[in-house]
Amino acid sequence: MTLQTKHIQAYDLATFCQDVQQAFSEGFTFDFTRNEHWPTSFGAFYSATLVQKVVKAAANLSESVVSRAIDTAEVQGKFMKEAAVEALEELAETVDATATKSAGRPKKG
Repeated sequence: MTLQTKHIQAYDLATFCQDVQQAFSEGFTFDFTRNEHWPTSFGAFYSATLVQKVVKAAANLSESVVSRAIDTAEVQGKFMKEAAVEALEELAETVDATATKSAGRPKKG
């Protein structure tokens, strides 16, 4: 995981806020864990360093894993459907065979 940084500096609060808002929409956030990234103001000068975590490789890997899981579920679903159809056919054959055998016998009682 890599951190990208974006430095924002402005001499008025409105411009600073607009630049920060734009950075937020690009995926940057404030980093309050490091002194060098802490937002500061000196009179009417505003400065901040925003960070963005870059996890492109992990995102690609996650996408691949999800795709494989979906493929596996589809294949398993097909096998389960085929197995269910086969079981029902066997059950129907067993019921037919039992009904045929018992049709010729006289009832007890």
